[in-house]
Amino acid sequence: KLGLHKNLGIDIVNHCINDLIPQGAKPLYFLDYLAFASLEERVVLDVVQGISEACYKVNCAVIGGETATLPGVYNEGDYDVVGFMVGSVEEDKLKKRKNIKEGDILIGLPSSGLHTNGFSLVRSIFNTDNDLSALSSKIEGESRNFGELLAEPHREYLTTIEPVFDLISGISHITGGGLKKNLPRVFNNELCANVDKKSWEPPSLF
Repeated sequence: KLGLHKNLGIDIVNHCINDLIPQGAKPLYFLDYLAFASLEERVVLDVVQGISEACYKVNCAVIGGETATLPGVYNEGDYDVVGFMVGSVEEDKLKKRKNIKEGDILIGLPSSGLHTNGFSLVRSIFNTDNDLSALSSKIEGESRNFGELLAEPHREYLTTIEPVFDLISGISHITGGGLKKNLPRVFNNELCANVDKKSWEPPSLF
C-alpha cells in the first residue's frame, strides 16, 4: 500500500537467515518465487533488488527463482513473495538443545519493528484494508510516520552475532508465538528461561 516493495524482498531473505542460524548454519544460496495477479515490472524489480541487496550483505548467492502470473488466484494488485534458503554447518557445530545448560545467560537483541509478523492484527485494528489514513499518522518520538515504521524491513541477526557465533550455545528466532512458544525450542524440558521484562524498553511503534 505504501509502494515500498523493495522492503518485502529484504524481509523474505532476512527472515530465512534468522530461521537458519538457530541450527548453527550460515547461508549458502537463496531461491525466490513471485506470484502476481498481473505482472508489474517496477514491482518485480523492486522486490528482486531487495532480495539481491539482502543476500549480498551475508554473502549468500541468489541462484534462481520463479515468477508466475495467476489472475484467477490473486486479486488485482495482490502478489506473493516466497523464499527458500539453504545453509551449511559442520556437524560438530550444530546448535543442539543439549548444549543449553543451567546458568547460561539469555541475551535479547532488539527487532527493527514488527518484522514479518503481526500485520493481520495491525490491519484489523486500524482497518487499513479500507482506510489508509492511519498509515500517515505520526508516532510520538519518531521522525517517520506509522506506515513507514511498519514497513521497516525485518532485521537479520547474523552480521551482529557472527563475531561470537561459535560461542553461543543456542539461538531462538522470535517470530509467531513470541517468547512463550519460541524460547522453549532451544532448551530441554528440565530447563526454563527467566526473562526480566523490565530489562528493555518497548519501541514506541508498539
